Amino acid sequence: MNRIDFLKQVGGLSLFTACGATTALLNSCTKSYYINASIKNDAVSLNKTDFFEREFVVINNPELEFPVYVYKKNEVDYVALSMKCTHKGCQLKPAGKILVCPCHGSEFSNTGKVMTPPADVDLKQYATSVINDQVLVILK
Repeated sequence: MNRIDFLKQVGGLSLFTACGATTALLNSCTKSYYINASIKNDAVSLNKTDFFEREFVVINNPELEFPVYVYKKNEVDYVALSMKCTHKGCQLKPAGKILVCPCHGSEFSNTGKVMTPPADVDLKQYATSVINDQVLVILK
């Protein structure tokens, strides 16, 4: 094996170890984009540009009990989820394409489905709609 191939192989292994070996490490390698959005008529309006080169954003607002995770499935389909774990009510953390509970280890898909117990109930989902260049999240 030549030097370049060796460095590629070792570099790939280092990246795997740092960002993909476990969920806990994966969590530290994920960048979350938080939006301090205002609520009007029980809804939040996001710009589609908020999702530029991002699969998800997290909505923060002091009126919300927990932040809201909004995942972009495609240009017209978005999923909005409460970041409250259905097991014991801890705040979930985005970790790549999943949401992880730091309290007891439950994991949820980016569409809110339970993937790993102890949680056994899917996340609360909010209705979404797309109007022109806006993504509307209805918080009822």
